[in-house]
Amino acid sequence: MAKAIPFIVAAVALIHVTVQAEVPQFSPEELASESSHIVTGTVSAVYSMTEKSKKWEDIRSVAEIQVARVEKGEGIRQGDVVYAHYWNKKWIGEGDAEPHSGGHGGVSKGDRIRAHLKRKGGAFHVLLPNGFIAVKPAEAKLDSNDRDKADGALAAVQGTWERTVESDRGTFRIVKEHRGHKTTVTVMDTDGRVLEAKQSEFRLEATGSVRVFTFFNNLFTAGPNKGRREEAPNSYIYRVAGDTFVEVRGMLLGDDDRLSAFTWKRVNQ
Repeated sequence: MAKAIPFIVAAVALIHVTVQAEVPQFSPEELASESSHIVTGTVSAVYSMTEKSKKWEDIRSVAEIQVARVEKGEGIRQGDVVYAHYWNKKWIGEGDAEPHSGGHGGVSKGDRIRAHLKRKGGAFHVLLPNGFIAVKPAEAKLDSNDRDKADGALAAVQGTWERTVESDRGTFRIVKEHRGHKTTVTVMDTDGRVLEAKQSEFRLEATGSVRVFTFFNNLFTAGPNKGRREEAPNSYIYRVAGDTFVEVRGMLLGDDDRLSAFTWKRVNQ
């Protein structure tokens, strides 16, 4: 892949952009609406090419983004690498600068960002001028171990998820929330009354070609089992795809659980 990058940057350099006035920034709502794709992740590299004239310095860049989460758009998955095209323009002529746009806000290797992209001709272009948004420290700090940080696995499961269960006893809503390496699970009836709740810790692993979610140190905080602890670990295969979390039990060696699968949907807050 690295050998192909000079050709990518060279192709970007052929595109001439002239803007005579500063481009107004998009609001958060406009960024979400105008983007064909939105991803969060870490910038693993930035490739740039500079062209100079008597008056201008034009910089065409491509940010290599290791995707931790896909918030909008098809064709990108967690763990993919996305190349985001953007540009900057700087006045280097004599006297005052002529009216122009400075282009995009830039990024650097190691930055954790949310990229608002528009797919054009098979390439991803960053929305001008503020399509790159830095992820807030509180959002980026996920109390992760090094392996989780490296492949974005922990980031993908963070947040609140829910599913609905219908049985002879009625309809129930189950909500789980992952924060760092801790989980809270709450079972409610249709009126929102809490029937049972528990807290636990978890770790993530990759075994062969599947991901494994293991939870342990369970403490029931509400319901008939309140105060009870279950320290023994339980594991299942899982997959996160966008706003869907699929949990499959009974597939691991030595697993006594019957085969079952559950689908959780992300709660956008």
